[in-house]
Amino acid sequence: MPIYQGSAPNIWSHLWGDGFMSPGGERNRAMLFGDRDINGKRLLDIGCGGGGPGLKLVEERGVELVGIDAEPLMVEGARRRAKERGLEGRAEFHLVDPGPFGFADSSFDITMNNGGALMYTEDKFSMIKECYRVLKPSGLIACYDWMSREVEQSEDFASVVGDKVFMMPLEHHGELLREAGFVDVELTDDSDWYREEIKEECRKIREDSWDELCERFGEEVVDDFINLWTGIARIVGSGELRTTYFHATKPS
Repeated sequence: MPIYQGSAPNIWSHLWGDGFMSPGGERNRAMLFGDRDINGKRLLDIGCGGGGPGLKLVEERGVELVGIDAEPLMVEGARRRAKERGLEGRAEFHLVDPGPFGFADSSFDITMNNGGALMYTEDKFSMIKECYRVLKPSGLIACYDWMSREVEQSEDFASVVGDKVFMMPLEHHGELLREAGFVDVELTDDSDWYREEIKEECRKIREDSWDELCERFGEEVVDDFINLWTGIARIVGSGELRTTYFHATKPS
């Protein structure tokens, strides 16, 4: 999906919060971790983007954060936000190449993906196995990501998401988690919520923020963004693009 380019991350920050690259805010964090006690846990944020969700977990839930991303501007922004909020001692961000994680076995209590890392990974099983490797016994993998449904994808779907993403149904991720050795696998499809939410996002851009965004980024950029977002709303509405969560545990 060609949405991690240009001014899009700045428009997301306007919609969702500083450094956020996925929707949901506090609700999303609740979906990921609920009432689990994660205070003091060491958390690896895979595809950390601008760092927004992870830094919120440091501030609100007391995690020790390590974020990794393959995009230099994203990592630079995440580091800047950590410094501005006085969190440098509790949050670190690393620029990495796609592939195996550069961490020792059993280094983390939690691995988190908060929207996009799996979508852009063709070999999803290798990433899931890496999560298993770096997790301590009883460690948690928690994921929010975009997935597809179990039907042939339409031309409209392909035209919106592009050819650089690798999507498959939530149930297939569950199979990979179990194959990698995870237990207590939980799969949650949250598409009904986002089906309504993205309509409100489109309305906010058109009605509440149009003039401000055009002044900041130019009308052509905002036009391109709303055209993209309208397309995403369409394939979310058709059920082809799914917003999903999964959780699983490494055996003790």
